[in-house]
Parts: sequence; structure tokens; C-alpha cells
Amino acid sequence: MGAQYAGKDRRKFKRVKANSMITLKISSLAEVLTEVQVEIRGGNIAGVMIDISEGGIALITEQNIPVSALTMVKFFLYNDSPLSKESNRTIEPRAEIRYNLKLKEREHRLGLAFRILSDDDRLFIANYVSWEAGRVR
Repeated sequence: MGAQYAGKDRRKFKRVKANSMITLKISSLAEVLTEVQVEIRGGNIAGVMIDISEGGIALITEQNIPVSALTMVKFFLYNDSPLSKESNRTIEPRAEIRYNLKLKEREHRLGLAFRILSDDDRLFIANYVSWEAGRVR
């Protein structure tokens, strides 16, 4: 994916790798589940969710979605952290495309920032991130 970023990390939230299928629908409702399906005007595009934080997700897709596009996202997250009361949850935030980096010939890495996310979902994600970050050490 090119050279590593050497500057200061400006992220507000800790980010960990994630493996969840996802469906993304631009300016409307969607469904999210490692493979990502992006639905735009009735067409499905395959992709892969690569990481998650309390603030958003990153994914790889062949779809060139413009920055600032508003989306509805739905994904299933399995969390075996003892911090969580539940082991899995379907999460349905509204998100904004914050960046779109062209990778290979037809691939794009998209960064999505959650704009509307319930407090319960945010806590579930925070527990997941905390638990997964501790495993990596």
C-alpha cells in the first residue's frame, strides 16, 4: 500500500483490525457484514472492512465513492471481551466518507466517520477495540 505515514497520528480513537462483512448504501439505509458489499442505486460492489474504532471504519472497495457522501452502514461484530454483556451485535450507524485513497488499478480505501451511533453501540465498539488492542500487544 505504499510508504508508511511518518507524521503524528491525529486519530481521536484507538483503531484495531476488524473482520466483518459490510453493506454500505449511499444516502440511504444499508447492510454491513471481512467482505463488504456496497449498494449504490441497486448495484452491489464487493469490498473488505479492514479496521474499526469508536469513531469509524476503513474498508477496501472497487467503488469510487466521493468524499463527504453520507451513508447508512450495517454490520455484525463479534466481541468475546469480558467487558461486554453481549458477545455479538448488529450495528447500524450513519457515516460520512472522510477519505478515498486510490490504491491499485480499481481499488479504493475508504475511511468512514460515524455521524450517528447509539451510545450502546459506541460502548460495544469501544469494548471490542480495547479487548482486541490488548491481544495484539
